[in-house]
Amino acid sequence: MYFPRIIQISRHRHRISYKSSLPSGEWLCGVCRQNIEIDYGAYSCDKCCDYVVHSICALGKDVCDGEDLEGVPEEDDITLGVESFDVISEGVILHFLHDHHLYLQASILYDENKFCQACVLPIFEGNIYSCIECGFILHETCAQSRRKLQHALHPHPLTLRHVNPYEYVGFTCDACDRLCGGFIYGCHLKECDFDLDIRCASISEPVDYQGHEHPLYLALNSEEQPICHVCQIK
Repeated sequence: MYFPRIIQISRHRHRISYKSSLPSGEWLCGVCRQNIEIDYGAYSCDKCCDYVVHSICALGKDVCDGEDLEGVPEEDDITLGVESFDVISEGVILHFLHDHHLYLQASILYDENKFCQACVLPIFEGNIYSCIECGFILHETCAQSRRKLQHALHPHPLTLRHVNPYEYVGFTCDACDRLCGGFIYGCHLKECDFDLDIRCASISEPVDYQGHEHPLYLALNSEEQPICHVCQIK
């Protein structure tokens, strides 16, 4: 009775609306991936004919903020029109998190003293953007990370920012629970205090892993700590 009529969840790009029943057929929840009983109500997408979510799953705290959006105009995709850099010329960009021009180069030799300022991983073979004035380096893929992101693990949009190593020791990523540095995606709401490192933020559903025959999905309960079947570590 008190469920909101129209909501936005983190696991789907469109809004979903509550239906008291579903058409006959087999339906899988877009969050927990379990079967849905058609006579007990669910949330479904009016734009995607096959996307349905259990009511309880849709209203989980990590999936939805509970706000009823009935009558509220739907915004466009938040990731559109918010590129992280301006193209100055061919192979030259100006990233919004750095003051100098960055030049596209091909990294051939491994240098243990060179790290990407975004993901804090070493520079191996591949394309990089580097600054000739101060040694600032980004992997080409890291440089292309958008300023704003809607991630499956959080109901609010996340904004890209840089952790200043001279002001902070680091931060704990809310996905992998590791102390991280570099670029992070954070929620603009102070009460959320939610941050993802750029590597975890790049993961989207489903994940096609070559070591398993079925697609993988992010865990529904963030408090669960399952054992990894590869490294046997939580």
